[in-house]
Amino acid sequence: MFDDALNVVALRIEPRLVTKSLAVRYLRPVPVGRPMDLLARIERHSGRRWEVSAEMTLTGTPLATARAELRTRRPHHFARHEAWLARRSPSPNGPHAES
Repeated sequence: MFDDALNVVALRIEPRLVTKSLAVRYLRPVPVGRPMDLLARIERHSGRRWEVSAEMTLTGTPLATARAELRTRRPHHFARHEAWLARRSPSPNGPHAES
């Protein structure tokens, strides 16, 4: 959830981002199946480097925080990885194609 939220806040400005690192700090137990609030923000942006943070709360009580470093990628980066993934799609001869 944090990875998605931290990327979405910056993807509105730069559509070619990937997560370089992500750190989550749990402050309280996080319940499953309950609606929570998550606020993400851009802390810094310099060149290809983006620093973002977020806080997850339940009725105003902080449950967890996260910090991430995102990087802007060149356009060919995604095409290269899509081709790599395509070569690993299931094949009739086994679970993965060879490459």
